[in-house]
Amino acid sequence: MTIRIETDRLILRTGASEDLGEIVAYFLRNQSFLAPFEPTQPTAFFTKAAQKELMKNDLLEWREGWALRLWLFEKSRPKRVIGSIRFSSVVRGAFQSCFLGYRLDRDFERQGMMTEGLTAAIPLAFQQLHLHRIEANVMPNNQASRRVLEKLGFREEGLAKRYLKIHGEWEDHLHYAMIIEEWKGEWKDGN
Repeated sequence: MTIRIETDRLILRTGASEDLGEIVAYFLRNQSFLAPFEPTQPTAFFTKAAQKELMKNDLLEWREGWALRLWLFEKSRPKRVIGSIRFSSVVRGAFQSCFLGYRLDRDFERQGMMTEGLTAAIPLAFQQLHLHRIEANVMPNNQASRRVLEKLGFREEGLAKRYLKIHGEWEDHLHYAMIIEEWKGEWKDGN
């Protein structure tokens, strides 16, 4: 099942085998830019074979309702990958929650592209994955990512000490969340 969403400047869609070369090119092009914010990846990660396996896993997780990854493409150059959005670690039952992760090409920073992409993608998490809560964790020094979440209406809920191993070091992260009632504008603090 392919998902495709268009915004003013972006195409968001699930990956396809013809995207593998561009996905690898994206990661290679942004390897040093993304390194301070992500777990260290083995050399094999930057190959078509590894990305093909990850894409197979993405499809399985989407079919089972556990996760959804959307690749971001520049609308004016629709074959060029410029980022990704992933709703992962979906927990069902009384929780109905997931984690949000996203990354963007260094050449598209501070242009509102990720805010635009997430604005289009978040409805999928609430409406198609039927979630109640989306959580995101951001290193305190990642001001750009924090601004994106805050513009979208995510609330900062606290600091998680030494939360994730990023680029070989255990890093603190600020925990953000949004519930469906906030997204719909039906809930305010104090309700």
